[in-house]
Amino acid sequence: MRTVWRLVGITLLALGLLEAGSQAGLAIRHAIAPAPVDDRLAAEVYAGEPWAADYWREWQASRTLEWRSYVGWRRAPFRGLHITVGPDGRRETPSAADTAVTIWMFGGSALWGTGAGEWETIPSFLALYLSNSGVRARIVNFGEDGYVSTQEVLALMLALREGPHPDLVIFYDGVNDLVAAYQGRVGQPQNEWNREREFNLTQPDRWRDRLALVGQDLLAASALVRISRRLTARPAPVAPDRPWPSHETLLPVFDVYQENLRTARLIGADRGFPVLAYWQPTVFDKPTRTPHEQAQAERSRGIRPWVEASRTYSMGGVTDLSGIFRDEAGPIFVDAWHVGGRGNVRVARRMVGDVLALLPARAKR
Repeated sequence: MRTVWRLVGITLLALGLLEAGSQAGLAIRHAIAPAPVDDRLAAEVYAGEPWAADYWREWQASRTLEWRSYVGWRRAPFRGLHITVGPDGRRETPSAADTAVTIWMFGGSALWGTGAGEWETIPSFLALYLSNSGVRARIVNFGEDGYVSTQEVLALMLALREGPHPDLVIFYDGVNDLVAAYQGRVGQPQNEWNREREFNLTQPDRWRDRLALVGQDLLAASALVRISRRLTARPAPVAPDRPWPSHETLLPVFDVYQENLRTARLIGADRGFPVLAYWQPTVFDKPTRTPHEQAQAERSRGIRPWVEASRTYSMGGVTDLSGIFRDEAGPIFVDAWHVGGRGNVRVARRMVGDVLALLPARAKR
């Protein structure tokens, strides 16, 4: 028995020395070469933009999420040169100190501004256009990674409990609702199985599962494992092809979306603010693509039938922006869903006329 334990001890000691050496090697590597940035930096929209690499490093650093009741999550506070997230978890939008009206905007990461600096998000460009039209507007960006329309309406309800209501509410979304349906979770948040697993792990009789998860996490964090993964790395697989969705498959997506929009408008009618809604474009809606855009479309090809089938539906009270880049041959997208500043400015320009028509008269003085 002593021999067995001696062998176990020697093995553990050897593994510990290997792990320490691997950690030191990784530390030296990181000191010599900067950490890699997101592969979306290769998008043509960043050609000649010296700030882009720093932006994507900040984006990665800003992705710490905190639990929030009802909506699930929000980003933790973060301050950088290109991204600022306030104590409330919302990305900040530059605006004048003296404002006449308040606009709340809701959506997922496309509205939040993934791929765009603080000055290039849709809320920022919309504030600029309104200012040029003589309207001093404070725009609050409620966008967040992965939010579906149900989370957005819940975020609206929670924000109304905090204080004064807005003069106008805008929704810019659609893709995340489709992705949730693609995952087989119509009407639920994306990746909802993660929340189910986390809740189940907290139950008293699941201690074995908790121990297994801790072991998996420790193994995943090991320098030995990280090095071996790099040595055996393969290109990331594309999303699997899925059958073309039937009418019955997609109809519940739009039923949920329109019911959420109806709820928001009923709240607005009671509180005295109008609601605008816009269905967002994707790279699949752009016929002429750059090499990077084509590569991103190929990477996400599995959901393409769902996006294209969704364009055959007509929803009352929703402005479909899927064709806004149809005649654009230049670079717009950084991945299948997110655009750079050139795309966001066009979306904001399309919105500004609708916004001016609905703002109260005091805003235009």
